[in-house]
Amino acid sequence: MKKSLFYFSATGNSLAITREIANKLEDCQLISIAEAVKKDKYDLHSDIVGILFPVYCLDIPKIVKEFLKKLNFNGNPYIFAIATNNGKPGFALDSVDKLLKEKNQKLDLGYTLIMPGNSVVIQDHTNCREEQIVRLNNSKVIISEMIKDIQKKKKGIIEGDFSVKARIKRLIYKLAVYKIYKPQNHFWITEECILCGICKQICPKDNITLKNKEVRWNSNCEACLACFHWCPQSAINLGKNTMDKIRYHHPKINLDDIVK
Repeated sequence: MKKSLFYFSATGNSLAITREIANKLEDCQLISIAEAVKKDKYDLHSDIVGILFPVYCLDIPKIVKEFLKKLNFNGNPYIFAIATNNGKPGFALDSVDKLLKEKNQKLDLGYTLIMPGNSVVIQDHTNCREEQIVRLNNSKVIISEMIKDIQKKKKGIIEGDFSVKARIKRLIYKLAVYKIYKPQNHFWITEECILCGICKQICPKDNITLKNKEVRWNSNCEACLACFHWCPQSAINLGKNTMDKIRYHHPKINLDDIVK
């Protein structure tokens, strides 16, 4: 039985969970969405398919949506998804289900999971170290139960907040982040920058360039903040108030796991 687990992960939460699931299911192929999306189309021949990603603006990341539109299914696999979030899952899993239905598929099981936050776009949504530890510890038990459900091929659950209020907030957040604020216009670097190029390597959208000893963010920013959190010098900032903000990555994930 062929199993494919697709993940998008900027600071490691979704990748760490993907690995845990793969260890239990066995014989799994782990595929980075940031790499898979570069293909014109992606033909899939699997019996079990997992899609794991963080929630952005109460929805799926743009790169995940782009990838799902490129997926070509052969047969009718069991499909599950896990959306990591900072407490507001919104419509992420509903969006996955709708995109799958465009492919004559459906989301069989969709779970949300609270993990340490990493967003400092407009507002600080990171967590103190103590809260990070609590969330990581709590997630262990929850992930274990999720894996049991996946092994049983459980169906019929799609978690999230699908209220009218959440729908309005989703629209406002997307407009605020991607149309008005535009993170790419607010990144800046301190003199601690050593031009190592890690930010360029780690960007899932190839949106960062190093030219004439300058780091530049172009117009295709995902707002994933991988560059902000993985900079070894903590030299990258966003806006005026992030110099003292916590940089986070999942403790079981290192830079080489993300940069592939």
